[in-house]
Amino acid sequence: MTQSFSNNGNKLALVKLLHKLGLIQPEVFPQVLASKDLNPISFCARNNLLDEASTIEKVAAALGIKVQELAKSSYNEVFNLLGNSLLATVPLARWTEMRAIPVALTETQVVIAMANPLDHESISGLSFDLGRKVEALIAKEDEILNILGMKQNAERSEDLQALFDEEHVNERNESSDTDLIKADHTDAPVIRLVNKILSQSIEMNASDIHLNPESDSLNIRARVDGIMRSLFKVPKNSKEAVVSRIKLLGGMDISERRKPQDGRLRVQSTFGNKDLRLSSVPTAHGENIVIRILSTELPLLSFDMLGMGDQIKDLLRSSLLSSSRIILVTGPTGSGKTSTLYSSLSFLNDGSKNIITVEDPIEYRIGGISQIQVNSKVGLGFAEGLRSILRQDPDIIMVGEIRDHETADIAVQAAQTGHLVLSTIHTNSAASAVTRLRDLGIPPFLISSSLGCVISQRLVRKLCPHCAYREASEEFIDFEIPGLNPNALMKAKGCEECSNTGFRGRLGIFSILPLDK
Repeated sequence: MTQSFSNNGNKLALVKLLHKLGLIQPEVFPQVLASKDLNPISFCARNNLLDEASTIEKVAAALGIKVQELAKSSYNEVFNLLGNSLLATVPLARWTEMRAIPVALTETQVVIAMANPLDHESISGLSFDLGRKVEALIAKEDEILNILGMKQNAERSEDLQALFDEEHVNERNESSDTDLIKADHTDAPVIRLVNKILSQSIEMNASDIHLNPESDSLNIRARVDGIMRSLFKVPKNSKEAVVSRIKLLGGMDISERRKPQDGRLRVQSTFGNKDLRLSSVPTAHGENIVIRILSTELPLLSFDMLGMGDQIKDLLRSSLLSSSRIILVTGPTGSGKTSTLYSSLSFLNDGSKNIITVEDPIEYRIGGISQIQVNSKVGLGFAEGLRSILRQDPDIIMVGEIRDHETADIAVQAAQTGHLVLSTIHTNSAASAVTRLRDLGIPPFLISSSLGCVISQRLVRKLCPHCAYREASEEFIDFEIPGLNPNALMKAKGCEECSNTGFRGRLGIFSILPLDK
């Protein structure tokens, strides 16, 4: 079987046809052929070189084939064909690579819609594998990828549902802890379901998993790129077993359902080792569990990779190189404050300074830095850890968060006695950090003499690189935004890689408030 179903030879045939039809010029051939993720028509359309709909009509007429319109009403028919016993032997990944979907099936022939009907290698390979003649029609690439993405998402849900269909997932007595504990150890489908939830969320690069109890189910959602996505609903008769399994993995007391609990878990996956922080609280319909996913193996990001502009980057570096100051990072939960702190520590960690941190939790382990984990069970909080650090001859101190007067007061004292202190504080803007320190009881004269700079940040979603395309917008051109290049504006239609959202990954946006002595 061939390894690739869409090579440059097949692309070149379509490019030459587009040139023959007078739709593109030879000077664009290299960049069109260099595109790895798009076929020539889609690439040219997304770079405003041609109109996609009219081009498809002209290509179809030149080849003597039909244009396949993929309306939403036809999606179910395509899904059924993809599930056919014969066509199901072709993996979804191969359909995606071919940029093709089946639209009809007979005893002797398979009719497919393709983005590039001149991809003869894929057509002949599919015909050989299926043992039938393959007729190719032409369709829009983004419509094909949208259908395949929806099919992939549906299969994920079906995989989870199948775990409930096994004969030994039966109705349970929800008031019996003993039965649930016994089921937790022996009920293989529930164990596999929990593993599936964790592995799928990690694969999606989720930051949090939410298990929200409802009157008749357990709603499982994941936060991906800051947005909640629904994964699955666990039926009422199994939701307590799922909750108990997760609590057991996190080292929590599964017999205690009346008060909040915290737990921790480390898992190994194909995407690296992950630390999971678990939190449960009792609600009207059962225990609500939130799992924060932390990666301990991601490389530390530079300021450039965080998305900082040159001016903010230079101001921050200047503040970091000065001693006897406090540098604060502000922003809401999940805005990337910890990543900024770690990048700052990485910048300072040249081996010439004693750097000590107190964190909750330690998200990344950095060589050459002494990192202390907060442990409330033994009375080690931020204030206690910070007080102990001052007796360790530190040059640079990082405190995970300034939450109370005691921590703020010790941090200011440390800065006043020649230490560089880095920390985070919860405010909505950089200027609000000054007000927050005053609210915590720090006198204004100490704030002015110890605070070096405050960085405020947010995370915004990035367009998916696989389906993003350039599109000049008259709306922005009319606004005459200074320095805006209309040709640099982009949109994304959604594809399999981004689960049809159009977004993949996030980037930081920053503001900085430097304070001079």
